Amino acid sequence: MFGGARGAGGSIVVLVTGLILSGCAGQPTGPATTAPPVASATTPSPTRLPVESATASPSVPTSTPTPEPEPSSAPPPGPQTRTLRVGQTAQLRHFDVTVLHLEPTDQLDTYVELQVCYTQAHPGANSDGTTRVSLNPWHVTVSLPEEGGPPVRVPLADFVDTPPNEGPRTPAYTETLLRVGQCQRGWVGFGPQGHPVFERIHYEPRDFGDKITWILR
Repeated sequence: MFGGARGAGGSIVVLVTGLILSGCAGQPTGPATTAPPVASATTPSPTRLPVESATASPSVPTSTPTPEPEPSSAPPPGPQTRTLRVGQTAQLRHFDVTVLHLEPTDQLDTYVELQVCYTQAHPGANSDGTTRVSLNPWHVTVSLPEEGGPPVRVPLADFVDTPPNEGPRTPAYTETLLRVGQCQRGWVGFGPQGHPVFERIHYEPRDFGDKITWILR
C-alpha cells in the first residue's frame, strides 16, 4: 500500500518538476543586461540663446538724424563783443540784454523797446543782492542827413524827449534795481532833433567790458 502511494507521489513530483522546467525554458540563463539606447531619427533642436526681454526689440533704423545742438545756458567766461539784429538777445556773464522792437511814429519819433535781465550775481552788486540798471550803458549811432558828415555816436539818454509813461509806447524803460532772476523791460522814445537816422544801438556797461551792437537799418 505504501508502495502504491510512493509511486503516485513520485509521479506528482515528476509532473511538477516538468512544468517548472518547461516554464523556464524561454528565460535566459545569464544575468540580465540593459539594451543600449536607440538613436533618435529626428534632428536635435538647436540650442536657444537666453533672451533679455520678453518684448520684441524695435527695428534699428539705418541712419539717425543728428539733433540741433541746444544753446548753452552757461554764462560766457568773459566780456563779449557781438553784432546782432533787433529781436536777438546777448547772453552776457551777468545779464541777458535784448533790443526787442524798433518802431517809428507819425510824429517822426522813433521808439525802441529794451529788456535787461539780471541772470548771475556779480561782485559789485549791492549788499542786499540788487543791482542797478539804467540808460547809462546805452548809446546810439546816428547820422544827420541835413547836416552832412559821418555818423556820430551819442548817449541814448540825450535823445529821450518823452517823459516816462507819457508817450505812445508804455511802459517806459526807467532806472530801477533788480534781483537775480528779474528783468526790466520798457520803451525809450527818440526825439527828432534834426531828423536823425538811427543806424545802430549799443550796450556797453562800463564795469563789465561788454560791447554789444544791434543793427537798426
